[in-house]
Amino acid sequence: MALDSPELREFTIAHLTGTARFTLSTDELRGLRVFLTNGGTLLADAAGGSADFATALEEHLRGLLKDEPRVVPD
Repeated sequence: MALDSPELREFTIAHLTGTARFTLSTDELRGLRVFLTNGGTLLADAAGGSADFATALEEHLRGLLKDEPRVVPD
């Protein structure tokens, strides 16, 4: 499901995984912001320990929420 899909609001948890650096569109960022600020939880997985994916995700979240992303401890 796309991050800018209205149906995303029907869920409380979303999962995002990847191995490469990525860019989100303005609409995708808006949809993710709405999801998160309305109580949604995003579980993200940098598959294979991908630093490129993790860095891109952290950059998007910092800009989106004006806060540091929280990492689930081992």
